[in-house]
Amino acid sequence: MSTSQAELRQRLSSLSRGLHTAEAGPARLDQPLSHKSDRILFDGRRRARKRIVLLTVGCAIATCTMCPFPSESHPQVRAEHLIEQFESSLAGDRLENYEVLTLFCNGNFFNPKEIEAGVCEHIFRRARAAGVSYVVVESLPQYL
Repeated sequence: MSTSQAELRQRLSSLSRGLHTAEAGPARLDQPLSHKSDRILFDGRRRARKRIVLLTVGCAIATCTMCPFPSESHPQVRAEHLIEQFESSLAGDRLENYEVLTLFCNGNFFNPKEIEAGVCEHIFRRARAAGVSYVVVESLPQYL
């Protein structure tokens, strides 16, 4: 990417973030935006799924002016908060009860500026130990 393209992307990100000034989500950074258990059709059959929407710092790209994600983020979220959010979503539940774990982060799960590698490792270790068959995350392809 040329310097002028990088500068343009940076300016567009700044403008887009300015459109979304309200921080959403719980007052507590250790709680996810939401979580629920359900059954979904996945890979040809109905499977038990745990769906978690993590409260994160938001998408680092932020060039999509129609995107609500910047308003569903909090700039003070840290790695320890994300692990606490994940664990609190399982309170009174067991990850072993699910074949599918779906994680939304209102951004890019594999961008280390948004979700630190240690958080990903913690979640993947827990999923593997619990016997979860599928982990579904959201991310732009450039972070894969």
